[in-house]
Amino acid sequence: SKTGKTATDDELVFYSEGRQYWPVFEPVLRALDEKGVGYLYVSSGADDPGLKHTGEKVHTRYVSPNLTPPYLNHLKAKVVVMTTPQLDVLTIRRSKKVNHYVHLVHAPTDFTTYRKFAFDHFDTVMCAGPHQVKSARYLEELRGYPPKQLLETGCTYYDGLVKTLEERRRQATPEPKPRPVVLVAPTWKPYGFLNRFGRQMVESLLAADRWDVIFRPHPQTAVSFPEVLEDMRRTFEGRAHFTLDTAPNGAASMDRADMMISELSGIVFDYAFTQGKPTLIFNGSPDLRGFEAEDFDCEMWEIAVRNQIGVEFGTEDIPGICALVEKTLQRSAGDLASFRDANVYNFGKAGPVAAQQVIEILDAVRKEGLK
Repeated sequence: SKTGKTATDDELVFYSEGRQYWPVFEPVLRALDEKGVGYLYVSSGADDPGLKHTGEKVHTRYVSPNLTPPYLNHLKAKVVVMTTPQLDVLTIRRSKKVNHYVHLVHAPTDFTTYRKFAFDHFDTVMCAGPHQVKSARYLEELRGYPPKQLLETGCTYYDGLVKTLEERRRQATPEPKPRPVVLVAPTWKPYGFLNRFGRQMVESLLAADRWDVIFRPHPQTAVSFPEVLEDMRRTFEGRAHFTLDTAPNGAASMDRADMMISELSGIVFDYAFTQGKPTLIFNGSPDLRGFEAEDFDCEMWEIAVRNQIGVEFGTEDIPGICALVEKTLQRSAGDLASFRDANVYNFGKAGPVAAQQVIEILDAVRKEGLK
């Protein structure tokens, strides 16, 4: 990290848990660089590409995970921006020397699937879409909290997805595909289809001998259920028309695929919004005890809209999965762009919007200090 600090260096601090969040921060930080705004980027991931991000007014610092709570809990800054929820609930507390905390949302899904009190103690939440604003207001009212600032920001990591997609499509020579490509991308949760009948599903798809199958497990699967992943690897690796994708970024597989089989998770929306292709969505019953969903008396946004972005299937449909895949491949995905634009703010250009919002917050905090 750069030294030679000036008085204003730590006025604005971004905190990241690690490399998986760099695509969320990068579009915001690059927009701030262009405007000549200085900041400190702190990460708990030694391999976070953000730690190599350089610029005239850019400072970076690695803090090991076990030292992160004491470091952040005594931080001195005017504004802190983070993707970590449950501020002042878990180990990261509000520092007395920080004026304003901002949560930068990193998924289009609703707040119902976050753990309890995820956003209660932030001053500002940068929301991805109108459903999140509605949910945040509902919880404030329910808990008797004063209204916080809720901003129409969007999903910043879509900026990068859209850009790389456009670049790849410009450079790529379209290869003739002898078979349609089916991307199987389950969540890692115990109630997901991977843990229950993932092997059976992939076996059926390969036995039909009509498609190329890409299996892309959620990165957390390797941590939470390594034996399930190992079983899939042992069973299918080396089989014709099967690919196991464990790359950090799933963009290349999403590009190749003609349809996706997944569950109610962010990747379904990423695929629908950037690719505009159809999805089969498993309607497993998520266990949401201890999550914000417990305090809502209405249907989760993801569940309410899933038929607008894909085709639902359940446990009873597993034996007939091939017929369902055939049918979904023939289905047009519908007008996903207008659905997307109604539900996600500033699609593909949220980074500069977020940067401008951060500058305005910082200016307001500075003015407060002068009173």
